[in-house]
Amino acid sequence: MKILSDLMDGEVITKLPASVERGRDSSVLAKVHVLLALRSDEIQALAVMGADHLNRFLWLKPHERRENRSSDKGACSAFMEAYQGAVQEILAHRREGRPLMVEFESDDTADAFQIGLACYEAEMGEGAGCVEPWARGLPQTLFWAMAFLRRAMLPELRPGEGRLVKTSFAVSLRLVGSHNEQTRRVTSAEKLRDRQSLAAKIVQKVSSATSPLKFWDIARRFQNQDKSRFTPVIDAMIEVWVLVRDANGHLPLGPVDLADAGESHDQKFVL
Repeated sequence: MKILSDLMDGEVITKLPASVERGRDSSVLAKVHVLLALRSDEIQALAVMGADHLNRFLWLKPHERRENRSSDKGACSAFMEAYQGAVQEILAHRREGRPLMVEFESDDTADAFQIGLACYEAEMGEGAGCVEPWARGLPQTLFWAMAFLRRAMLPELRPGEGRLVKTSFAVSLRLVGSHNEQTRRVTSAEKLRDRQSLAAKIVQKVSSATSPLKFWDIARRFQNQDKSRFTPVIDAMIEVWVLVRDANGHLPLGPVDLADAGESHDQKFVL
């Protein structure tokens, strides 16, 4: 399990294949980027295991299946032939002990890739809290894969190398955007559940108190008294009149029942 987790984090793992038993020391380096499109219930199950699990994968938004979608059978067949050809080339390289290298055909394309990579890394830097470091290597990974696929295509069907560069960065940005969307959706749901639970407990504490309570009177009735935990919840409850704040700073129950606060109340909880 540790090796699998390390691979998911983009670590390079050295494994010794069966050939070592035959006296050949030919360790293989493996590096994995994991792309997953899971149902919401599966994502929720992983989220319960800990927040760090959300960034172990590059999350893909599941798409609805489209029925009666027409397809170009010729294009599909050509792709599968190119895919099989690329796989065979990679296997041949592996068997012969050659590195799986891809080189740019021109200096102009190499320069274009470096410029695109600098822009991509700058954009990733702005969202560093959402994307783990391994996601920064996506453009290189995609270009490498498409370059092998391109070599296996018929000459008249091969896209230009410059197109591969543009596609690598366009797809990488789309994938990272999908990842961020999925992560925000899960973390928002987790935050909402936690704050809804705390709000219900606050209502219970206030309603059972024998005298009016202030902010810290409420907080002291809980084991975790962190102010940052209570402030957004109590502020949201005041906004929708579940609680009211009087001139003395007391927080009695307001005219709106928590169960009737509705969707606007939940939205304030996740802001």
